[in-house]
Amino acid sequence: MSVDNRSLFALAAMALAGTILGCGHSKPAPQTTEHASAPRDSEVAPSVQTVSPERRPLVVKFEQPGIVEASESAALYSRASGYVRSVNVDIGDKVRADQVLLEVYVPELAQDLALKKALLTEAKTAVLQSKAGVAAARGALDSHTSQLALAQADLRKAESDFEFRRREHGRYAELAAKNASTAQLLDERYLVLRTAESACASAEARLKAVENEKVVLKARVASAEADEMKAEARVQVAEADRDKTNTIFDYANLKAPFDGVVTRRTVDVGEFVASPGSDRATPLFTLERIDPVTIVLRVPEKEVPAVHLGNRATVRLDGLQHRELSGSVTRLSQSLDPKSRTMRVEIDVANADGSIYPGMYGAVSLILADLDDALTVPAAALYSRDGELFVFQVRDDRVVRTKVRTGYDDGRVVQILEGLTGDENVIISNKGELSEGELVRTASTPKRVPNETRQVEVRRSPEQGAD
Repeated sequence: MSVDNRSLFALAAMALAGTILGCGHSKPAPQTTEHASAPRDSEVAPSVQTVSPERRPLVVKFEQPGIVEASESAALYSRASGYVRSVNVDIGDKVRADQVLLEVYVPELAQDLALKKALLTEAKTAVLQSKAGVAAARGALDSHTSQLALAQADLRKAESDFEFRRREHGRYAELAAKNASTAQLLDERYLVLRTAESACASAEARLKAVENEKVVLKARVASAEADEMKAEARVQVAEADRDKTNTIFDYANLKAPFDGVVTRRTVDVGEFVASPGSDRATPLFTLERIDPVTIVLRVPEKEVPAVHLGNRATVRLDGLQHRELSGSVTRLSQSLDPKSRTMRVEIDVANADGSIYPGMYGAVSLILADLDDALTVPAAALYSRDGELFVFQVRDDRVVRTKVRTGYDDGRVVQILEGLTGDENVIISNKGELSEGELVRTASTPKRVPNETRQVEVRRSPEQGAD
């Protein structure tokens, strides 16, 4: 072809293109649309790859950094002020509950304790004396019973003698009236009668005196018994005072409240230590229980509803060459930190060999769910539009868009909660080039993810971490 002919051909082609564009009959590039497109012939229908939703075991895990803390920690003070006599433990020593860690020399407490013991002895002696007084008062009251009986007998004897003398005087009076007796004998009988009358009156007076004395003796018994109760109460007060002083004196021996390890020591022999009520008081030891240890992590608000007591967890600590430890959620704070919007979660881990130290740092994998039969699709099957998730499935060789609700997602496999049953053919290729109702051809389906238990990890945001 000559140069002129080629130029004419190019000009003709440009003119033809301008005509087509000007008339608006050119076919636009494929794009995603909500509206059904015109059906294509089978020769030009796009080819797509499909898979069927698959049911498989699914373990949902949440990974978060955690920090090791002692299961129990206590700062120990001396309750007694004085100079340190001996320090029996050092940093790193393992101690048992009630083991003496430190002794404080407190001579004034020893003297005070000796005084309280002496006062207690005195009070007990007073009780013995009061008991003797009660016994004496009760003895006098018992003796009074005999005296009362004797007085009553004397009164009866005096009354009998008076009656006898009265009758005798009457007989002599009758004889004297008949001149059978002399007036002198009558006078003598009268004097004897008066003597018997006086004796009777004296016996009555003595009986009343003995009866009145019984009231006094009963009062003495009651008073002695009250003195005894008072003395016994003083013994109880003295014992309580002694025990209190003895307890304070015992504080001079600082004891371990539980089994643990001494992680801090701030005192030496000869130093003066003050009781907690003083401004100079400082902790002498820090004791921590490290079997078990507690792994603390912070769970973001989004994952909080899935965390429960008993959730299994694995821990890999940096300081132990990532050795994997097993535990479970032991405690939940049931409250979110208002600043970080996270909840404190604690996991107890056994530490019998003591190789785990408080302050260690590592990764915690917390199992949030263990699903035996989860319906899943590849992540490539999902399509997002306007904040909602869809999948495209092939039904009668045409595209059908289906809205779905998803569960856990690890970036490869996604759990489907609503929208699919498992019998569908879900498109995993060319989703952005398809539209509702479009005719498609199904190509060979790629090999799916093996049907094995998937470990789905819910990743934390970079700014979140443990306390």
